[in-house]
Amino acid sequence: MKKKLFILVLFISTCGFSQNKNYLDLKKMTKEELVFFWKQKDLKMDSLSKIDFLNKNYKYLDDNFNISISKETFDKAIKKYKFIKSRIRKYKDSLSVVLAYELGDEDASRIAKTRIGYTWLRLAYHIWLSEKECKKIGKNFGFTHPYRFKEFIIDDTNNEIKRLNLIDN
Repeated sequence: MKKKLFILVLFISTCGFSQNKNYLDLKKMTKEELVFFWKQKDLKMDSLSKIDFLNKNYKYLDDNFNISISKETFDKAIKKYKFIKSRIRKYKDSLSVVLAYELGDEDASRIAKTRIGYTWLRLAYHIWLSEKECKKIGKNFGFTHPYRFKEFIIDDTNNEIKRLNLIDN
């Protein structure tokens, strides 16, 4: 059973990365190389998850995460990271380009984009409230960014009475 589960996880993981040209050719790796590769990937993701991307000073993002980049630099980033220009239509699409260019690592830019682009609506889905209610409660707790409020809610080491009452309700 363990072998089947290992093979299934390995197959799914390999399929997920097989179309990405930045990763080594996983199909040609030995079992030991794959184990080493995934351990290194886990260590990298663990260290990236500890970075506070919301407090980082960005060259092309202001304090409210509004994009401020020249058209030439933006086009250069699109070309460098092989984005499809016609598919860049929304803020999150542009944010992906800017973060890829600024951070230079696709895993870091993906994590940063997820945190920066986290919305009150998404948090509302997670805690089963309306977007307005969620935003109001977040503001009452002193949070201006929904991801910070989410971190506050899921922090099990925080035994603050107001937090516990929120969770209970």
